[in-house]
Amino acid sequence: MNDTPRPDAKAPETEPGAQNPQAEGAKPQVSKPYVDPSLMVDEAAEMKNRLLRALADMENLRKRTEREVADARQSHAMFWALPTISAVRLRRSGRSFVPARMRR
Repeated sequence: MNDTPRPDAKAPETEPGAQNPQAEGAKPQVSKPYVDPSLMVDEAAEMKNRLLRALADMENLRKRTEREVADARQSHAMFWALPTISAVRLRRSGRSFVPARMRR
């Protein structure tokens, strides 16, 4: 049994009042799958939760970065200030051993 149509066979005719789904300009009808609304609510709640957590993480990262930058600036200033302070203290203590007449 061969299912291929014979070249001399006529195509089945439709009723005169019926619409042809493959007619020009006709859009094929697609059935939409049923989606349970409770699943959509759960998914929206999950997405909202993920968004809020991401925003909180970014805010925490911003604050931590600000603290680290401030600490780095302060430690950098102390890195240069401590040797200077030590040198000034040594100079003052050293001047006390030099007689007054030799000081400028």
